[in-house]
Amino acid sequence: MRIVVPMTLPDAAPLSRRDWAIIVAITAAGCALRIAMAQGALWLDEAWSAMHAHEVATPLGIFLGINHDNNHHLNSLWMQAVGIDAPPLLQRALAIATGTASIVVAARLMARSGNVAAIVAAALFAFSPFFANYGSEARGYAPMILALLMVMLHVDRWLAGAPRPTTSLILWAMIGMLSQLMMAIGLVAVAGWAFVTLRQRDGWRSAVRETLRSFAPAAVAAAAVLGGILLAARINSGGMRFGNLEPFTYFHQLKALFSVVGYTIGVPEIELWPGLALLVALGVAIRIRIDRLPLYWLALIGFPIVVAIVHPANPGHARYYTLIAVAMLLMIADIAARGWSARGWLRAAAATGIAAILVASVVEDIRLIANQRGDPGRAITAMAALTPDGATAFVERDSAVPVLATAARTGQYPLAIRRSPCPAPDYLFIDRYNGESLPGPQRRCGRDYVPIATMRARGMTNFHWRLYRRR
Repeated sequence: MRIVVPMTLPDAAPLSRRDWAIIVAITAAGCALRIAMAQGALWLDEAWSAMHAHEVATPLGIFLGINHDNNHHLNSLWMQAVGIDAPPLLQRALAIATGTASIVVAARLMARSGNVAAIVAAALFAFSPFFANYGSEARGYAPMILALLMVMLHVDRWLAGAPRPTTSLILWAMIGMLSQLMMAIGLVAVAGWAFVTLRQRDGWRSAVRETLRSFAPAAVAAAAVLGGILLAARINSGGMRFGNLEPFTYFHQLKALFSVVGYTIGVPEIELWPGLALLVALGVAIRIRIDRLPLYWLALIGFPIVVAIVHPANPGHARYYTLIAVAMLLMIADIAARGWSARGWLRAAAATGIAAILVASVVEDIRLIANQRGDPGRAITAMAALTPDGATAFVERDSAVPVLATAARTGQYPLAIRRSPCPAPDYLFIDRYNGESLPGPQRRCGRDYVPIATMRARGMTNFHWRLYRRR
């Protein structure tokens, strides 16, 4: 199917004070939502990030000493700065701040399509469970999303006639790469968007020349960051270390794609219809010739096809398809603005669709707030209530050691963690992932243990645990 790009880009009136007041109110609500989601103790990946940052002790150590895929450098620097004993809310403050800023940037990006597109984009990014989750988690995804949106904003303005944003692209490319290396995927998609748009408008030669002039410096900067990280890992650890490497399967890829699409619009279960609805929306975007169509096409169709061809490891993690979530919400805002301007039944359909997405998103947000990523701090609370002077706990898997250790430190509870069940400790802490079931009563070192607390994480966290007490 041929992508048709309008030869002229529409000019929208600047956002009014009333428009900005609405966007500010939405942003404040989005910030409050992220703060509410950030209350529980650190979960698995967050706890490992905090432990790694604490162990290397210095900022230089973060770049040279960790060499792990769980090390999102800017986030690790922040966690090291505030300290491993800091309250979880403070450790997640960088994600909250950048996640909140992304709401405003999304609105500014869509402002060229009109005030409706800007307001709808702000609302979608504020309340989408996908973005609220990563905007309240001490990881590098929220800073990366902000950097990606800033790159999109500068390129969108450049395509509309603003000066070439070479310096801005370099800066945000580096920030994004230091936040999470998946930024490279977004940079490729945005460069492709610019190239296709320029080719339609000015021809092949001009498109190649202008795209290279704009993106080559940013590409060099991004490659320098990636090369520095890989070189440090090679010198100090013999290569990058990975917490988990699952082989590629089409089943896991499809499962992750349906998960990210559904979760972005508030559908927590893996369903077929959100994916089909997304394809219909993309067809509508093609039909009405939205000028950002090359971006949506590359992100929503091109990116998954490349993944299916390349067969990278870990295809089942929804967070690796963050580009799809970003492009999806921007496209929905674009379509909604067109539908609203058409009036009649199209306006009613656009309003109904956006309202349904927001209601579904808020309902899931409320559930996520109650769940707090399966808050492992509740295990510490249970132990403190029964043995307030301290306790010993056996942890079945090495992966859970930082989770329980950081929760105990922030809760100021004297807990001795053991990797051997003998002599019989006071408690057992058993964790599971994805569809793994949590076992019933246990017998370790000749003693019986009964469950006293259980939490199953909701959403994309997939860290479930059960605490057992010795009889």
